[in-house]
Amino acid sequence: RICPVVEFGLCNATMHKLDEAVAIPDLHALADIYERIARSALG
Repeated sequence: RICPVVEFGLCNATMHKLDEAVAIPDLHALADIYERIARSALG
């Protein structure tokens, strides 16, 4: 069976490469979003 899926995370030009890097502010923003999603899902 196939069901709808949502994939969410950071994207950038170095994603999954040897020198993969991400901006710290982007990482903090994503962590905040994940926290809001978890709080909403868990009540």
